[in-house]
Amino acid sequence: MRAWKLNFVVAALLLPVSSAVALAQTQAAMNKEACAESSKADAEMNTVYQQILRERQADALLIRKLRAAQRTWITYRDAHLGALYPAANPQREYGSAYPACRCTALAAATKLRTEELRQWTGDGAAEEGDVCAGSTRRARTDATAAPGVGKYEQADSVFRKRWTLVEMEGRSFATGAPYLEFNVKQGRFSGSSGCNRISGGYRVGFSPGGDDLGITPVATTKRACADAEAQQVETNFLKALEATTRFQVEGDVVRLYATNDRPLLTFRVGAMETSNVTAMDSVKGTVTYLQRIALAPGATVEVKLLDVSRADAPSVTIAEQVIKPAGQQVPIAFELRSDPRRIDERHRYALRVRILEGR
Repeated sequence: MRAWKLNFVVAALLLPVSSAVALAQTQAAMNKEACAESSKADAEMNTVYQQILRERQADALLIRKLRAAQRTWITYRDAHLGALYPAANPQREYGSAYPACRCTALAAATKLRTEELRQWTGDGAAEEGDVCAGSTRRARTDATAAPGVGKYEQADSVFRKRWTLVEMEGRSFATGAPYLEFNVKQGRFSGSSGCNRISGGYRVGFSPGGDDLGITPVATTKRACADAEAQQVETNFLKALEATTRFQVEGDVVRLYATNDRPLLTFRVGAMETSNVTAMDSVKGTVTYLQRIALAPGATVEVKLLDVSRADAPSVTIAEQVIKPAGQQVPIAFELRSDPRRIDERHRYALRVRILEGR
């Protein structure tokens, strides 16, 4: 009986040892599997990162800042894991499952970062019309672009130049043709329809099916055209502009399309004509006052056109003229010339006149 009892005790002691060995083998496998998944996630992230460096190599500023962001993210990741498992000896403190836990957390963080990085690749480009997309807009290689220049970079440079109409409905244009100029920061455009100044908003989208261009309803001045032919050109130009849904860039030529493959408008792209005085808008009027007193000798008349749209900021001077009457009395004529690209129909403007006495 004593021998039987002894054997029974030994058997009872051996059972937990056998279970512990099996448990250790299972945990080791779990640790290995979790860390293999982490390594796989890290490899995928590096693949996406290298893809961005290749596809966006023309954007030096983006690449420089993205590299800095990636280095900072790695520092953050390591610090986060250190805070999650802060013990000096984490294996002893958190047990045999610690490697699996750490690798699982590492894989989760890496996968999240990979999805963030995909925003800069063709696979994860921002949705059309996303005004907050920033540099994550699609960058695809265009056959007409210079080597290494993505379609986004090429199109972006096109919108920083003047578009002069060269063809519409089979008719060619030369001097006096309608033109467009763009403010890429505001998403606005201005220009001429041939007879009148025009302005409006625009939206650009990049997608596998083509490059989209949406034009908001166009605002125009109300000057009469010189003749019926010029009036018809203006009418057709504005109608085609508002019907535009996409554009195509070929060298220094931009074509606008609606729903078919026949171009509505064809423009030649060139430098902005900022020094052309004839392209300036003007505000004319006279300065007078009710008091029946003469202007003092040496008096100066100061006339300003101000943008007063923001109540929380000082007004912005759009144009200014300083007149020295030299003995002339009111009314005194003035003319303010301004760059039409500085005028936004959504803003409020005011004229301010001051008469300064001479010393």
